[in-house]
Amino acid sequence: MPERLAPQWAIRAFTSVPVVLPAAGVKVTPLAASSADSYVIANRLGDQTKARSGPRASQIIALAAEGRLNGTAAAAFRLIVAGDADFASNSFFPYLANSDAVLAGISWLTREERAPAMKPPVEVLPTVSLTGEQMRGIFLVTVLLIPGLIAFAGSTMWWWRR
Repeated sequence: MPERLAPQWAIRAFTSVPVVLPAAGVKVTPLAASSADSYVIANRLGDQTKARSGPRASQIIALAAEGRLNGTAAAAFRLIVAGDADFASNSFFPYLANSDAVLAGISWLTREERAPAMKPPVEVLPTVSLTGEQMRGIFLVTVLLIPGLIAFAGSTMWWWRR
């Protein structure tokens, strides 16, 4: 797994992350883990009081795996498993570096590690805040006064040359 992928996916320091036992020839790397105060809900629609009172421990919520399933396999695989796909949906994509995590994962899956790790900065246009009186003054000058002066100057010139 490339070193540049792990920091982009890191959510918190892995102090007490559960151990993942991969098959021989497979390297598994935890990408994100829950807090140490999390608990597992086995039945989302059932009674959750039992889950809340159960043991609390850090859980892996995203991991990356690469390798060969058996030693003779010609092609190596790469796989990213996340507990939920909502972080990559349109409603959450621009928030909390979710886009960076998804795009870094896709570039790792497609073996494009040599692509630039830094994305170009997003250009933020400056915001102009005006009061109602300022907006009214700008409207009067640009929509009424300047065109009115041009029409008056044109009419005066026409009258003078006639």
